[in-house]
Amino acid sequence: MNIRERISQTTFSLSSLYFPSSLPFRGLVVALHGRGDSMEGLAWLRQHLDVPGVDFLFLNAPDSWPTPLGDGYSWYPAIPAHAEGIRRSRGLIYRVLEEIQSCGVSSSSVAFLGFSQGCVMSMEVGLSLESRLAGIVGISGFIHQPARLVEGLKPHHSKLSIFLSHGWQDEVLSFEKTEEQMEILKPHLAGLQWHPMSKGHHVGAGELDLVEAFLARIFPKEGGLG
Repeated sequence: MNIRERISQTTFSLSSLYFPSSLPFRGLVVALHGRGDSMEGLAWLRQHLDVPGVDFLFLNAPDSWPTPLGDGYSWYPAIPAHAEGIRRSRGLIYRVLEEIQSCGVSSSSVAFLGFSQGCVMSMEVGLSLESRLAGIVGISGFIHQPARLVEGLKPHHSKLSIFLSHGWQDEVLSFEKTEEQMEILKPHLAGLQWHPMSKGHHVGAGELDLVEAFLARIFPKEGGLG
């Protein structure tokens, strides 16, 4: 079996939706939704991130978080009871990454993309892994305990390609707090791109153009195999 057949036939530790590209494999984006959303709810992103040869795997958070619009899910409880949930979900995502590697995909051919809670988890996972990722995209989130993450950084993290964006008008998560956290990370992460934007707590159209260009840059023309 080839890589895509293996991924398609794998039952991952977290519920997932897989969308393979029709072109030769370059890499895999693992996408993490925000609180109250789902893998189905975030799957629209793939239609706006047209990077040839790059596949998408959307993961569902483990905890139910119903909303007036229907069933939703959460990666961790609301602040201040969030720390243990972040650790738990980090372990679950680690396991999925191991399962991806068992399909023949190296970690350096995997990027994480997350919105809101998904941003938090993408940074938590990407900056604590022993192996190197292709990159991280984090939109409208925050960094959980940035000083702790900095203390645990490995040499390969310093050049990890990271795209982080946040809206000045974000009505859910404080722009100012996230910007303060960026100042803690920047001296240690040469590959960090910080994009303050004029928007609220959502994904903007112009923002997606930047993310698409970022993904096209971090994945080589030929993907890495495990």
